[in-house]
Amino acid sequence: MPKPHFTRLLDLPTLSGLSGLPHVVMACVETNTGFLAQGEDLLQPQEIERADRFRVPLARQTFVMGRYLARMGLAALTGCRATEIQFNLSEKGKPVLATSPMDFSISHSGRWVAVAFHSAPIGCDIELGPNLKTKHFADVARTVFAPDEMAALYNAPAGSTDQRDRMLSIWRRKEAVLKATGLGFSGLPQSFSVVTESGAFCDRINLCGATFALAEVAKNGRPPIALAWITASCETLKPEQATPR
Repeated sequence: MPKPHFTRLLDLPTLSGLSGLPHVVMACVETNTGFLAQGEDLLQPQEIERADRFRVPLARQTFVMGRYLARMGLAALTGCRATEIQFNLSEKGKPVLATSPMDFSISHSGRWVAVAFHSAPIGCDIELGPNLKTKHFADVARTVFAPDEMAALYNAPAGSTDQRDRMLSIWRRKEAVLKATGLGFSGLPQSFSVVTESGAFCDRINLCGATFALAEVAKNGRPPIALAWITASCETLKPEQATPR
């Protein structure tokens, strides 16, 4: 399957044309402080209120950077000015563009922030899992993983780096799908699997009456990003519509 397009942060203002595949941009807040200042200037009043509630500086920085990347990318794709990009919040709290069907998804983990853009519903997820301990694998997995995903997890040596990496890869893909549905974890995460019975990762799954493409990409030593996007039209998604793949 063709991979989504990576866009450099400096090239974001010239982003154009979604040629059937998503675009994704990624930034580290520690090395892009100048962009953070620009992002602060673009925040809407309700976003300023939310940013001011963060007590941990890194949490505020990743929030501001996510909004900045989203605004700059959407401005380039829609032909609007970044100051004209206004967000509404969905029922699940996901920011959505008020004046265009263009979709985007924001994710952050640690000091990294990623935003994916597409002409159809999309979800993206970074998950570095810095605090994930081996003893927590089973407890976390049992709450959200489907049987095939549990089998793939425990086919790796217990407590190994491979098992940890596999768990994070499953988690990233799963959360990307749930974000793309717009339902988040209310979308019955155990009702679908992002791995096959043989343990290989799926590149497509059917869920809620739609077909989702899945990919995980990494570039130039940056953390991996999982993406999921709808490739076939669907009706409004509801939790009770979720069905196994």
